[in-house]
Amino acid sequence: MPVNAQRGYMRLLRIAEHHARVVGVSTRSPWLKRIRFSAPELVESFDGHPGEWIRLWVPDSSKGGLLRQRGYTVAGFSYEGGWFDIDVVLHSPDGPASAWARAVRPGAEVVISFSRPKEHLGGTEPLTLLADTSSLPAVEAICEHLAAGSREIRVFLDAQGHDVAGLLSAPGARVVITEDPVAAFSSASPQEGGFVWAGLERSRVSALKAVLKAAGTPRSSVHAQAYWIKGRGFA
Repeated sequence: MPVNAQRGYMRLLRIAEHHARVVGVSTRSPWLKRIRFSAPELVESFDGHPGEWIRLWVPDSSKGGLLRQRGYTVAGFSYEGGWFDIDVVLHSPDGPASAWARAVRPGAEVVISFSRPKEHLGGTEPLTLLADTSSLPAVEAICEHLAAGSREIRVFLDAQGHDVAGLLSAPGARVVITEDPVAAFSSASPQEGGFVWAGLERSRVSALKAVLKAAGTPRSSVHAQAYWIKGRGFA
């Protein structure tokens, strides 16, 4: 199998690799698969904060089986059971990860890289989340984690033409479904303050940063990450 140079670089950085086995595959919607892995040693490394994520290596059939990596939010896990879940968006046309998720069955073995990420949700101030379907699992995890608290949450979500009914459980949060989360956020007074978290396409992240800069939002109150790049097949 061809070797991915990026994987070698990550090894030089001592980013841990783990072997995991698929133990469950379920369909959350026609465009979203949930996959459960057994990896007790990896699960022991989880901190359990919302938005924690792993790098999944999958074969790219168009490149002779070259392994490609894709980041996924941990949708749920069990220290006792040694398992964890991720949600994979199915695309058309498929990229390597989407094609893998359509075909995978229990028993499949995979390689997963994991480095402990920094928490990035601010403190107790109001929280604004800007997302699309690529970052929806992270938004779900964040909202579920904070549901029992008194923190004010609002969500601007681009469903990208998908039906998200029943997927985003955000008790107490104000959820706005919009084709342009940045424009909707900008129209809804970004000067309100609080912490802003975003997982969007790269050009939208750039647009959001411009809006926040104009509003005088300090960098310490922002976590904005490009989850994908338009025209580039990360999926």
